[in-house]
Amino acid sequence: MQQGEGEIRQIVPREKLDFGLDGDIPKYWFGGDPFKTRLFDAMSTLFPEGEKFFITCVRDYRERITDPVLQQEVKDFMRQEGAHGMVHTQFNDRLKAQG
Repeated sequence: MQQGEGEIRQIVPREKLDFGLDGDIPKYWFGGDPFKTRLFDAMSTLFPEGEKFFITCVRDYRERITDPVLQQEVKDFMRQEGAHGMVHTQFNDRLKAQG
């Protein structure tokens, strides 16, 4: 669960994410600014490995969880991080195609 401004929110894994990454993406997509674009591109190259790390860390301990609500939250978290990793991989493949 995420907490912000005094409220608790559930993790809601999204299904069939589509950010239009198969369409035309300008080389300098961040307002035409090469520095800002490449800064965020560089961060994206690291995210898939980070997502895998998060999943592995949680997976290693999920059998110790006895609370069914927390078990479901862990499952949802792992699905969400897996989806994030796939989208970043798709984006990173677009970066490679751009050279």
